[in-house]
Amino acid sequence: MTEQIIKTILVLSAAGGCLALFFFVLKPVFSRLFGNAFRFYMWLLVFVLLLAPARIDFKSIPPKQPMAGGVEITANIDGEKTAPAQENAVTARENKPETAEKAAESRGARLPRLNGWDILFFAWLLGVCLFLLLGGISYVRFLRKIYKESEPISCPTAENVRQKLHIRRAFSVRRANFKTPPLMIGLFRPILLLPDRHFSESEQSSILLHELTHFKRFDLWYKWLAFLANAVHWFNPLVYLAVRQMQISCEFSCDEAATRSMNDQEKKEYMRTILKLTEQREDEKHV
Repeated sequence: MTEQIIKTILVLSAAGGCLALFFFVLKPVFSRLFGNAFRFYMWLLVFVLLLAPARIDFKSIPPKQPMAGGVEITANIDGEKTAPAQENAVTARENKPETAEKAAESRGARLPRLNGWDILFFAWLLGVCLFLLLGGISYVRFLRKIYKESEPISCPTAENVRQKLHIRRAFSVRRANFKTPPLMIGLFRPILLLPDRHFSESEQSSILLHELTHFKRFDLWYKWLAFLANAVHWFNPLVYLAVRQMQISCEFSCDEAATRSMNDQEKKEYMRTILKLTEQREDEKHV
């Protein structure tokens, strides 16, 4: 069974990696032929392929030896069927007693032996668990920091943008008391986190439009799907490439969607605000 699981994972990883490499190599061509939204959602094909459900044939697992007298018969090293300890105790008095070496050998034959596929399976599973554990710890810590070092606020501009985008799902708005870019976080209890900075009315409107466009398009769910695919295929560098390219395409396609109904002047103000935030974020990284 472990052999089949590892082979399935490797096949899916190879297929998804090849598709990711294909998209990456043809990225300049796609940039000329398709819009940002297409280039964003095309990476979804990669993650769906990586997580495609595969059928595991449980019939291929060798069955246990048939029972004899209600007791399971095991096999020794030479492949000969041996009766359990109760029956051996009866015949032990008639036959020559086993030496200590043969007894140890017989006990070792009953222990499960790991082959190469078993080792690969447990190594892969350990990597998946560590990837999910580290990512989960980082996420929970950041959520705890948000609840401890931020406060809920009333934001009429956010409500206006929500109505403009026809968003029905509820979310809370909080002001952070620590350095952070504006962002949306939380799948089931979404939070719009805003930094404690002064923004003009135009800048605030652009920021909220950008973040709520992410929220409307379920980009958070998309990113969690990519995270899960990355966890399953943690050993494949092409999956990391796909995740990074998806994140870049996500921002570009969000800007394209947010400015679709704007005039030229509004687009300039919007992009000026986004560039300003990007520069501030880069400056904070080097502080």
